[in-house]
Amino acid sequence: YESLLLQVSEPVNPELSAGPITGLLDRLSGFRVYFTLQPERANSHIFLCGDLRSMNVGCDPQDDPDITAKSECFLVWGAQAFTSGKYYWEVHMGDSWNWAFGVCNNYWKEKRQNDKIDGKEGLFLLGCVKEDTHCSLFTTSPLVVQYVPRPTSTVGLFLDCEGRTVSFVDVDQSSLIYTIPNCSFSPPLRPIFCCSHF
Repeated sequence: YESLLLQVSEPVNPELSAGPITGLLDRLSGFRVYFTLQPERANSHIFLCGDLRSMNVGCDPQDDPDITAKSECFLVWGAQAFTSGKYYWEVHMGDSWNWAFGVCNNYWKEKRQNDKIDGKEGLFLLGCVKEDTHCSLFTTSPLVVQYVPRPTSTVGLFLDCEGRTVSFVDVDQSSLIYTIPNCSFSPPLRPIFCCSHF
């Protein structure tokens, strides 16, 4: 039995390298926008379920046994809405974990109850979830685990309304993390950012 156990390989999470793209940030800076943020309920956030297959928006720590009273959760929206054009902005993550940011349509801004994103449209995010000693990146629409290293500090987002794409960039590495193609946009779209520590 012990010799069989020694032959069984342990599960591996492959980590792909993303090389720098020369001139990427220079090109994106031509589309840079700055906007103000509007905080929502202090206890709202996005919570990725452990199976990495479903995610809730607007969870209330009082209703979720996995979240303690000491949780620090927040969700903010961009005051500006986008209906057409190309836009780029950056978010400084620092040492944060359990975060997600991207763009969403008004359905997600106006809702007030918990809702799983499985099969839902209009929510385009890059997220990071801490699991034991490492972090996993994921994107939505559809929900997919990304096997590139977690950005060390700053992440950029490039929104192309006409091209129907949302791209996420590791600013420090000047590399592309992932592009969500053929997005089912239903403008207006707003920036969204959430972070929770639990």
